[in-house]
Amino acid sequence: MLVFIRRIIFLLNGLVFLSLVLAAMAGYISPERWWLPGFFGLTFPVWLIANLFFVLFWFFFHKRHIWLSILGLVVAWPAMIHSFAFHPFEKQDLENGIKIMTYNVRNFDLYNWKSNVENREKILQMLEGEMPDILCLQEYYTELSGKFENLQTLKKRLELPYHAMHRTFSISAEKHFGQVIFSRYPILSRGIIEFPESPNNACIFADILIPGDTIRVFNVHLQSIQLGTEGETAVEEMIYKQRTDWQRSKYVLSKLRRGFVQRAGQAEILRAAILSSPYKVLVCGDFNDTPASYTYAQLSGELRDAFLEKSFGIGSTFAGNIPGLRIDYIFTDPDFRINGFKRIPHAVSDHYPLLCTIKTGSE
Repeated sequence: MLVFIRRIIFLLNGLVFLSLVLAAMAGYISPERWWLPGFFGLTFPVWLIANLFFVLFWFFFHKRHIWLSILGLVVAWPAMIHSFAFHPFEKQDLENGIKIMTYNVRNFDLYNWKSNVENREKILQMLEGEMPDILCLQEYYTELSGKFENLQTLKKRLELPYHAMHRTFSISAEKHFGQVIFSRYPILSRGIIEFPESPNNACIFADILIPGDTIRVFNVHLQSIQLGTEGETAVEEMIYKQRTDWQRSKYVLSKLRRGFVQRAGQAEILRAAILSSPYKVLVCGDFNDTPASYTYAQLSGELRDAFLEKSFGIGSTFAGNIPGLRIDYIFTDPDFRINGFKRIPHAVSDHYPLLCTIKTGSE
């Protein structure tokens, strides 16, 4: 009987190992070719924790079987070092240097009819408290006048006189959605990288004359999964609570597949733009994908992930129903020195804002 139970446990260990291998492959295989590793990459921490459980289990009960779980950790190591930051005692200097912030503001909570004006003001006050030098906003909304006139309001309250904006959608001549980069330093030129199959997503860039140098800042908003609250709840139940409603699961999987494929193409377009930049780059924004993804691998390239350089843990940036997702990033040119990084626990939007300070080699 004990032998039978041990074999069942080893079989489960094998399934976890295969899942972890698929998750580790996600960064290397385009979802346009094979999308399944992308799903396992999304759930990478789950398989990693399960694999660690088997390492401990076999260590205490049957060391002969531990080799499979150890092999899983070896295979997963590259994904692990992108998913977890290991600097618990890192000194953070958030005052000296150029302050960069990225934030998906979810249209300043426009569609929360009961308290949208109040929540907009909370976002503005939080931004005022940080006073970034360069601010990248996704899911940005502004009106030419009225309670949601955000363009001039932000420029005035944050003392950011320069901006570059791309409108992805307009309700009228006075109400606009899109992305924006605000800057304390002069913007020399700007551009847009559009995604024809996803008009509500794009990347804008601005060439900014900072003290002693010119840099190109990319503000990225890639294809979202668009699950909605019900879909997010279904994913949470599938991954974390082991509950399955097959009709909802089929809907969720189709949405995930579509998102993985679209982001893969978008990431490849952006990678080419980053590599062709005549200036040192900063890449900020909402990638809608995790560190164990093909999207992350394409966009990080030789750049430095500010979170991994200066923080500790998994750094979840999504404030919705699915816990543990890091999908917002600040990447810096390797020539920049990262002085500090923080995730701001401000949950008005469904994303948390990120802030880092950098110094260029010329400073």
